[in-house]
Amino acid sequence: MGCSYSSRRIGTSASTIVGVKPAATPSTDAVMMVEPIDSEEHCKRAPVTAEEASCIYRGARDGRVLRKQTILKADHYPSSHNELLPEQISGAPNFRQPTDMPCFGTAAPTHDGLRAICQRVAPKKQLQPIVWCNLRQEPCVYIHGRPFSVKERDTPFKAMENKGIQLSDVEQAEVLLKLEVIDEARRFGGRLLVLDESPPGEGGLCAKGSLFSYWETNVNGASVWTPREMYEIVRLQEGYSLSYFRVPITDEQAPHEEDFDAIVHHMQNGHTNDANTVYVFNCALGRGRTTTGLTIACLTWRAIATDAQVSSWDLSAVRRLSGEPADYAWGEYAAVRTLTAMLPSGVDRKAFVDCVIDRCAHMQNLRADILPKKRDADNGALAAKKRDAALSTGRKYLERYLYLILFNGYVCRNVDQKSSQYRPPQRGSKGPVGFKQWLDEQQIGESLYPMLDGLTLE
Repeated sequence: MGCSYSSRRIGTSASTIVGVKPAATPSTDAVMMVEPIDSEEHCKRAPVTAEEASCIYRGARDGRVLRKQTILKADHYPSSHNELLPEQISGAPNFRQPTDMPCFGTAAPTHDGLRAICQRVAPKKQLQPIVWCNLRQEPCVYIHGRPFSVKERDTPFKAMENKGIQLSDVEQAEVLLKLEVIDEARRFGGRLLVLDESPPGEGGLCAKGSLFSYWETNVNGASVWTPREMYEIVRLQEGYSLSYFRVPITDEQAPHEEDFDAIVHHMQNGHTNDANTVYVFNCALGRGRTTTGLTIACLTWRAIATDAQVSSWDLSAVRRLSGEPADYAWGEYAAVRTLTAMLPSGVDRKAFVDCVIDRCAHMQNLRADILPKKRDADNGALAAKKRDAALSTGRKYLERYLYLILFNGYVCRNVDQKSSQYRPPQRGSKGPVGFKQWLDEQQIGESLYPMLDGLTLE
């Protein structure tokens, strides 16, 4: 079959595109119109020719989000599932829970996976509210209940980066993406060109398989949802007290100070409203950003929970920062030593962060994973391009680790009323001091930011 298509675009001018609002909360009537999920009748794969794919990528795909030379790739692929995790939930790869805390992590769930997670974390439904934080920065859409994300055609395995993008911009992009997906499918008789991945020959978790294109069939307005709509559908269908938030974070990088503040804000509000609230975090794979979110959540949870809710943690397995030689597996880099010297009880702050990191290391150890990048960067036998890439990634990992230590210092000073370092807000202040404001007031930035600019892995 040839690649003929209409030149009709979505009936939206550039001026109205800018004004697109985040998806409105669906009504119960809208939920009733949702077609069955994962039904063979509604969701079938059809082969696509190379000629058809080329015509679409280079000509027919001309939206603002789903634009020329972009692809829609399935978030779930064969090597994305860590089968060694103690809990396995169908449709929710890499689901896990650090012990003793109502905090959970997962990859982007399917519709059925989300329902299963809600049943797992809040079996009493309304008696256990759920605060869900989606940490993805890249635009995503659900088709027949499965998550897909936009990627550049020439970098199909890499998440799109939109550094510093605001929440409203991400959700506006997803509303527009939904409209563009529906429009493209309409032009091709209900078919949408998407990509998936075959099982890799070897390589373990996150190994790259071979990409293949296919037509997702029977795509229409009842089978395409934004993430916010999908969570609202489950809330209305299943009766959970589910609050959905988006905190967009760039993959494999330290969150912005405002992102830390957003997570603390959502958790504090959840706990204030109901002490039985549980907290779930996700990104695409449930690896880097989710592990970072879980680590922030665990540090925050211990600060906001009551004494009766918090058990004591054994720090005996944690190596405390001491003299030379430096143990890089324990994060004893020069920048870490400098930072701990700047913070009150800095050695203690680092030790507790290390303890939390190790408890959240089901998918990635945010401290120990810096060392392999250092080794590659220092390996003269590797090509210069590979050494430079390792150094760049290692610096990002180290910066993320430094921010977690800083954040623990902030929590002890401004959030955890049980801490001996806690200082209540000054009389007449407009409210609690946030992480970013605290950094500015402590004048830590005067030393921190130049240090980060010249960060090394020594």
